[in-house]
Amino acid sequence: MSHVFGERYMQYLAAFLVSILTISTGIASAWTSPILPMITSPNSPIGVTLTMEESSWITSVSLLGYIVGNSGVGKLLDILGRKKLLLISAVPIVFTWMMILFAKNVSLLIIARFISGIAHVVPTVGSVIYIGEIAEADIRGKLGMFNLLMTELGQLFITVVGNYCSYQTTAIAAAAIPIIFVVTFFWMPESPYYHMRKGEVDNARKCLAKLRPNLDVEKEIKDIQYNVEKEMKNNSNFLELFRKPNYRKTVLIILGLKTLQQMSGNLAINSYMKTIFNQASTGLNSSESSIIATGITIPTMIVASYIIDCSGRKPLYYVSTLGLSLALFCEATYFYLQNIEKQDMTSLSWMPLSGVFFFNIFRVIGVQPIPYILTSELFPINIKGHAVSVTLMYSSMLGFFVSLGFPYVTELWDMYGGFLIFAIFCFLGFFFVLIFVPETKAKSLGDIQEDIEEQCDK
Repeated sequence: MSHVFGERYMQYLAAFLVSILTISTGIASAWTSPILPMITSPNSPIGVTLTMEESSWITSVSLLGYIVGNSGVGKLLDILGRKKLLLISAVPIVFTWMMILFAKNVSLLIIARFISGIAHVVPTVGSVIYIGEIAEADIRGKLGMFNLLMTELGQLFITVVGNYCSYQTTAIAAAAIPIIFVVTFFWMPESPYYHMRKGEVDNARKCLAKLRPNLDVEKEIKDIQYNVEKEMKNNSNFLELFRKPNYRKTVLIILGLKTLQQMSGNLAINSYMKTIFNQASTGLNSSESSIIATGITIPTMIVASYIIDCSGRKPLYYVSTLGLSLALFCEATYFYLQNIEKQDMTSLSWMPLSGVFFFNIFRVIGVQPIPYILTSELFPINIKGHAVSVTLMYSSMLGFFVSLGFPYVTELWDMYGGFLIFAIFCFLGFFFVLIFVPETKAKSLGDIQEDIEEQCDK
């Protein structure tokens, strides 16, 4: 491995292993796509057939759990450390899959999904912060894509397993992922920034030496110590996010990107993907269509991870928002012609699958992953925990309403209405990124903070 990645192999390994837990995040988010048709059928494996209202709650309630989990995850990451809290979080994640495995009523499923949302806040937040703090500036964007790549891998995994295996086998397979994570990530070092924040300079040096084998880390240790001490002198509470101009500007940028992320239809489309294909005439069954549309995200994100540090964050965002607008508009056009105009769509049977296929390509190169990378980059360490909690809480609340409301929107305005709303938001998102979002390519965390402070002083 050291031959392939040079002296940075430990950074790649640590980023890869911490990202294994985010496979579980992807599984949890896409689990409803193959499972909803099972549990809403007369032969439901839990012994109860779910209504549309119950299905929408099963899909969205985990996001309420995210909101609850967000209230404390920032503090816990600072108190226990990034590594320890990530390892501990695997326990409730396994527990929720056991609840789902043995569930025989809707109430237990809803409770399990709610707890799952709380537990999955830790890998969602912790892995991003951990990678952002262990990676060197010129590869931070690439490594930051690892956990997002694994999330997409989790979605593909559950789409395949859920479509071709039983309800019970799917739950058992999902429960195995966090166990694999604990066994492998246990041996990785803690974030040197966490130790430095605790005043443990020697421990920070040891961790950094493990992450930079055969390299002199003294200069970087001094840089980390300087930046942490500078930021900790301004030890901030929650309200500081909105009082200080540089914090306020940054949090508003991230909230805008989170709005774009959720209003692109990301969660809704992937949660109801099989249901969407059931309403379209693609020439393939809904299981095959879902696997094809989900599978493209893996090679796309691998390519994106290699170019993000070369191209920068903003160019990928431009391509992502405009591409999503076009894909979603095409999808809206298809369902309008099919369901409203009642036209024969045989000649356009390729359009629904192609639309979701390209939706997933453009989603994973920008709108979906980059807000997480920018969150870890734009906020200083003294306020990062609060910032991550606030932005993810907002994102979860918005995602909850989008996921819960999507079936009702499509019932009221048909499927085309939902896709058209998502397309409009993506188009507007292009201009938001163009005007407000800063570029962070190849900049150290300290340099990024200096740039933000200079802009606020102008």
